[in-house]
Amino acid sequence: MLNRTVSSLFLSILLAMAVLPGCVTLEDRQRAAAEDRVSYRVKSGDSLYSIAWRFGLDARAVAQWNRLQHPYTIFPGQLIFLSPLGTAQTQTAQRSPAMPQTSRARPIKPYIPNHRVDKPSPVKPPVAKLPKQQNTTTTSPIKISKPPQATPREIKQVRWQWPLKIKHHSSAVYQPATSRGVQVKGRLGQSVFAAADGKVVYSGNGLKGYGELIIIKHSDELISAYAHNRKRFVPQEMWVKRGQKIAELGVKAGEKDAVLYFEIRKFGKPVDPMAYLPAL
Repeated sequence: MLNRTVSSLFLSILLAMAVLPGCVTLEDRQRAAAEDRVSYRVKSGDSLYSIAWRFGLDARAVAQWNRLQHPYTIFPGQLIFLSPLGTAQTQTAQRSPAMPQTSRARPIKPYIPNHRVDKPSPVKPPVAKLPKQQNTTTTSPIKISKPPQATPREIKQVRWQWPLKIKHHSSAVYQPATSRGVQVKGRLGQSVFAAADGKVVYSGNGLKGYGELIIIKHSDELISAYAHNRKRFVPQEMWVKRGQKIAELGVKAGEKDAVLYFEIRKFGKPVDPMAYLPAL
């Protein structure tokens, strides 16, 4: 009788854990298996933002697919779905360099939120026509001025600065052909600064190919990353100010020169940092 009671209690605990908010239920697993959804098993040190970074996804979209509420707390061993339920998994995914394999090998095309606003078709202003018998001057056409184009700095009022102090742009900054980020040469141990105000959403070395990495969220749209540091000074969840020292410059494995890899992403996709950073 006692053993039966203990077994029943243990089963009840397991069922309660299965329905906790943010956890993947048995129904999710069955539907995932039926639709062959791609997933990732959380490892120690992961954050939702670091997982989204690995696979070039928007962290908010990943949270929605997994029914996670802010602040997006996850646990080692948790299964994270990398695509929305009910989507076809037959197209190739665009991954970041040196990303680990998922629990399913079939590639996918990551979900990309559509935040593009179509431009309205140009409208030709009407010209008033007067009867011929009247000797009056025709009305001049109305001129419609085009609205100014928004720049990256105007989207969320994010003010940017360079993450390293640079003396000579031509020799210190270059963009690798294999990525959308920039590599900035400096001195070993040189101070690395936050490029804009924001919250540290990842600080660690769990992403292969990035070394000691820091990721900062600046708005719902924009995040920035600082890779190949020698030492990190800011923990995850810490708020930082633009120009605050967050790390010391290090050397990428297999290289000789101290180089910072800096990248900006919008809705999980890399953008050209030179369009956001001030001119040197």
